[in-house]
Amino acid sequence: MRIYRSILDSAPGALRDIVMGGLHASTRCGVDGFDQWFGIPASFQQPWAIKQGRSGFGESGDCAGTTASAAGRRITTAPGARFDLARPALHTTGTVGAGDRSIVAVFTLHPQGTPFGAAYSALDTLVRSLNVPGAVPRSGTWGFHVQVRAETTTSSQALTRLPAGADALIGCQKQGEEVIVGQ
Repeated sequence: MRIYRSILDSAPGALRDIVMGGLHASTRCGVDGFDQWFGIPASFQQPWAIKQGRSGFGESGDCAGTTASAAGRRITTAPGARFDLARPALHTTGTVGAGDRSIVAVFTLHPQGTPFGAAYSALDTLVRSLNVPGAVPRSGTWGFHVQVRAETTTSSQALTRLPAGADALIGCQKQGEEVIVGQ
């Protein structure tokens, strides 16, 4: 939070423009090939500027490639407070709203073996629960175990099943049959 505050309030204009311009131009897939549209971009409409973080997820949940694993060490931040940095971590930080109105920083650690999609979904749920001044929640349809089908009926061929936490960009849609959960 202090770094964002310093960049926004104290950095020379040229430096602030370079740093915030880069964060505002973040793309869905990072240069390392990992999907970075979790947390802030999955929860709020633009404008936002993001710097995402993750470790310990191996090669799963990525856009196109590999990723480094987490370092296995512990740190202590306060008496009795310990954070196991060998556990999978997923973080979303940045600014949200017009004029970089609010700073958001959410840091999460997950149990060993947590799939990237599950951590992505959990982080999104947490960030969506925040009341962030100036932020406009992203609208859309949310679901779990979503089947992508060839036609708009549950009897048509299932083409794939979206993993938990995956965002699907919809180009067009058609009303399908009514489905009642639990029957």
